[in-house]
Amino acid sequence: MARQRERFERTDVPTPSHRRNVISLVVAIVVFVAFFLGISHAWSRADSYSGFNESNLENAIDNQPAAATFAGTAASPDTIVTVLVLTTSQDKATLESASIIAIDETTGTSRVAAVPADLLVTTDAGTATLAVVYSESGGAACVVPASSTLGISFTHVFVAQESFWEAFAGYSAAGDAADGAYGTQVRQAISSDISNRLIDGFLQEMVSSGVEAAVAAPVSYPVNTTDGEDAGSVSSVDATQLSLALGLVVAA
Repeated sequence: MARQRERFERTDVPTPSHRRNVISLVVAIVVFVAFFLGISHAWSRADSYSGFNESNLENAIDNQPAAATFAGTAASPDTIVTVLVLTTSQDKATLESASIIAIDETTGTSRVAAVPADLLVTTDAGTATLAVVYSESGGAACVVPASSTLGISFTHVFVAQESFWEAFAGYSAAGDAADGAYGTQVRQAISSDISNRLIDGFLQEMVSSGVEAAVAAPVSYPVNTTDGEDAGSVSSVDATQLSLALGLVVAA
């Protein structure tokens, strides 16, 4: 009679079970989702730098006239960086407002002036408001006319979607965590002549100099608004008082 062989169960080989299969599936899904989110974040961060080194904005900055000289004033002895900010609708179709940020690198402070979007400027084609120039020719076309009209030679220009300001407020409040989601949102909302290698440092300089507080309390200077020839209004400004308010010039 043949002898029946005794069976032994191996403890080193897992026994198939439905519960173990479910756990393995869940782990695989979690790993996939984490990988996908990581890739998405990395792509979003990299893409947020694509709006910098804009050649048309660089050319516009280079083609500005020198800053105007105003009677009874002298240029400030401080080192001041100025940024023309053109704030557009979220779809970038229209110019909603404009402003000038003046960062005094000598004192580590900043001032901000609001500039009317209906500012009357002169272009090669004639006179038009800043908003019309933007809608017809884009942000770069606004730089030289704004510079000539306001008497300011801008260091940089931002063409910023309206979401930029809310994102920058969060960026300013985030402190050491600023280069996370807020940093990506801020960069995605702007295009500029500034290089993608320098933009993060410049944004930090904006924070440290108090730009967020300056936006909330802009400087005051004379603005005159009248009815235009068409339906809209047009504005003019006192360029001397604007430069004095921003600290770009001082009384002689």
